[in-house]
Amino acid sequence: MSKLSSGCRPYELPGIECLQHNRVQWQVAPSRAALLIHDMQKYYLKPLLAKGETPGRPLIENLKVVRETCIATDIPVIYTVGRPCEHVEERGLLYDFWGGGMTNTKDNVEVVDEIKPDNNRDHIIVKHKYSAFYKSNLADILKTLKKDQLIITGVYSHIGCMATALDALMRDIQVFFVADAVGDFSLSFHMSSIATVGNCCGQIYLTRMLKEALFSPFFD
Repeated sequence: MSKLSSGCRPYELPGIECLQHNRVQWQVAPSRAALLIHDMQKYYLKPLLAKGETPGRPLIENLKVVRETCIATDIPVIYTVGRPCEHVEERGLLYDFWGGGMTNTKDNVEVVDEIKPDNNRDHIIVKHKYSAFYKSNLADILKTLKKDQLIITGVYSHIGCMATALDALMRDIQVFFVADAVGDFSLSFHMSSIATVGNCCGQIYLTRMLKEALFSPFFD
């Protein structure tokens, strides 16, 4: 746990200032989009809830709104989850940065209660490295669903979320990166991912903007 939490600093989630980094003006569409809820397991949220529950609690509340909006507009929801490794060798070079990872207990492996997946409806994929596409069936799921847009939310913004966004671009999948529905160790890390994604691989949205866009009469 120490390697995961050592650099965590409480901060307020950013807002409209994130939009200055957008270089594209894509339009999210329910018929084209899938929602990715990235690594929102209790293990990964502990550092963000440890000191005054900021930014963890606002992140969870915003993500809950995003998820409910997507469900209401028939957008499929895909969760990524990490799994405990039985052997250190399975971690590879990730061990050097983050140690052995989570242990196999409910307060580590479960998705936070407010946004638990529905096993009868939602898709769950196992993460292996930073990008959610690496050695997973995420690309196959999107292809089967005929989706070429991916709404990215979750943690950590400058690591797995951004790596997935970059990977999506290389697969010609439009990314909508919800700036106040991702979280990170600090505001500086958070904003670095916003700047990178907006500059080279996706469009930055806010929760309220996404909700307005998906409920737009244009799609009726």
